[in-house]
Amino acid sequence: MKTITQKIGWVTGLLGLSMFFASLVSIWLARSLSTQAFGEFSLMRSLILFLPTLAIWGQDIAVTTFFARDHPGRYQWTQLLRRVLFASAVIGAISVVVSGLIYDLKPYQWICLLLAILITCSTLLLSSLFRSMRRYRTAVLMSSAFRGLFLFVVAFLWATKRLGADTAIIGYTLTLLVTGLFNIYLAHRSMPIGKDPVPAELHKTGLIYMGIGLVVNVLVSLDALVISKVLGNETLAIFSATTVPAQIFSIISHAAKIVWVPEFGRSVHVSLNAYGRKIIVLAFFLMIAVAAAAQPIMRLLYDGKYDSGIFLLQILSLAGLLRLINGLSSSFIMGRFTDRGLAIYLAITLTIMLFYIPGLYFALRGLGVIGAGYALAVQLAIRVAVGYFLIGYGGGRQKPWLRR
Repeated sequence: MKTITQKIGWVTGLLGLSMFFASLVSIWLARSLSTQAFGEFSLMRSLILFLPTLAIWGQDIAVTTFFARDHPGRYQWTQLLRRVLFASAVIGAISVVVSGLIYDLKPYQWICLLLAILITCSTLLLSSLFRSMRRYRTAVLMSSAFRGLFLFVVAFLWATKRLGADTAIIGYTLTLLVTGLFNIYLAHRSMPIGKDPVPAELHKTGLIYMGIGLVVNVLVSLDALVISKVLGNETLAIFSATTVPAQIFSIISHAAKIVWVPEFGRSVHVSLNAYGRKIIVLAFFLMIAVAAAAQPIMRLLYDGKYDSGIFLLQILSLAGLLRLINGLSSSFIMGRFTDRGLAIYLAITLTIMLFYIPGLYFALRGLGVIGAGYALAVQLAIRVAVGYFLIGYGGGRQKPWLRR
């Protein structure tokens, strides 16, 4: 357990560094751009981060869990990459058209979005291969290094007085492209290519993961996308600015899940509580600290420009703690449940999403941007309860079709 804790610590440190760069960028843009321009950039960034999780159709998680039990160097993983990216291109093109029509995107934004989807899908798949081999630091650098590089891009645009929503969006896309191409080069140089074909069962399980991943990412990302449509980009700017200090919880949760999923998948003798107890206790005290210091934090970051997000930050700190607790249970489910158990988890999570969408809409209409925080906290609390119920039901009653 000490080794796992150390791995989570390393991953947290690397993710923390990358998210620190991302936070600097967000603060820089929020202070430099008008609320309308920052909201426009935030919308595109949300789409770029969300749509690849749909276009990858669950194959990143399937690769992580499958190769956690069998070294990828035995298989023709390059063929796997080509098959997945072909399907990702089709799904991505459809999602770009739908997004372009919904949000009235500019022509160059359509192109940026499609390029970002394709290169991000390749990065997700390749980082999953390294993750399955317990090369967690390499996996994190592959998926997160672009944030540090983008900070230099923003600095260059600002120094040359070209910083605006359009240049920031193009710079963000080009940064993803450069780092993604380097990731492909790195994978080919450092990972052997075997002769065995990748089993079709991986793709079948991946479709279940696709459903779960899609629903979960809708639950996580929908607030920003709906805020833009319902309340406008200026309100989205407030929400985006407020989420910056709350990202500390996302960093810890994401870092832990990077390690938890393959470790749970690799061994059936791992205690759930032993993996997460210390991290959850740490996150609880962190939640108290962020909630208590919400006002000075927002004043320090934005010099009063986004004071309307102070109370929202307090709600998001609670949601962050719930996200981490849910991350522990969902990692166990992803790594340990059978296909039938995953299908049940998917059905339940989908039901939660179907209630969350109208709930978020009416919360925004009635409470403004604060409603997004309340809706997020409630749906996370429900998901925590459901996840631990399924784990207890499958373990306590020894349901062989639920847990392996």
